Amino acid sequence: MSETISLDWIGTTLRTIQAEQRSIRDENALIRGALSEAITVLLARIAAFEAHIDTRMDVLNVRLDGLQRALDRPA
Repeated sequence: MSETISLDWIGTTLRTIQAEQRSIRDENALIRGALSEAITVLLARIAAFEAHIDTRMDVLNVRLDGLQRALDRPA
């Protein structure tokens, strides 16, 4: 037993699928935008932390150089 499929049903089904695809595309665009913002914030924080660590390492190197010079001086 076969059912007859009408062109109206096919058209309605296709329009429904297209509407769902548009919704999914719009949701994906929002998600990509949010992820992009989050990644930008994280990268900025990582860069700031890296700069902070570099500064601290420079300070420690200066201190260590001073200590090494003090140890190398004859008594």
